[in-house]
Amino acid sequence: MNRCRPNPLSPYALQKYASEKYGQLFHQLYGLETVGLRYFNIFGPRQSFDSPYSGVIARFCTTMAGRSVTGHFW
Repeated sequence: MNRCRPNPLSPYALQKYASEKYGQLFHQLYGLETVGLRYFNIFGPRQSFDSPYSGVIARFCTTMAGRSVTGHFW
């Protein structure tokens, strides 16, 4: 269990934290079981490769575009 105190640094981070707290509250009040997932580096067909918020996969694809890739991948 993470024992650090939350310190959201953006409205987006605050919203994610608040939704986790809502899940905990609904469990305490109504017994509703909830699961919170924190996705990162999500990639999809409509992802913008030039956005400053692009995930690592989009940045990798942009960097590797037009290059010959050799090596081992796990």
